[in-house]
Amino acid sequence: MAANLALGVRIVAGEGTPAEVAISRRTSGVSSTAAEVACHRLALSGQTRRLHLKQALDLLVALRSLAKASTAQGLEDHALDAIRAANIRFGWPATGRRHP
Repeated sequence: MAANLALGVRIVAGEGTPAEVAISRRTSGVSSTAAEVACHRLALSGQTRRLHLKQALDLLVALRSLAKASTAQGLEDHALDAIRAANIRFGWPATGRRHP
């Protein structure tokens, strides 16, 4: 959770070099994936109700959406990255072209 929130704050506040932002983005993604894997493992072990795993997964989805939106917002500030920002915001492929 902390990595996703830190990424959002860093991008919205305009803090850090592009390399530092890239590291934050990767850290956020790795942390989210690790948390999701842990939730799925607990679900497979029968802990779904006791540990509120559905709510935890819903929170992870929200945090990933926050990271995605803040990344797109940060890229929109640079004209050369406008297509990439739109791809991230709307989930289009990274080809620079969007699906109809």
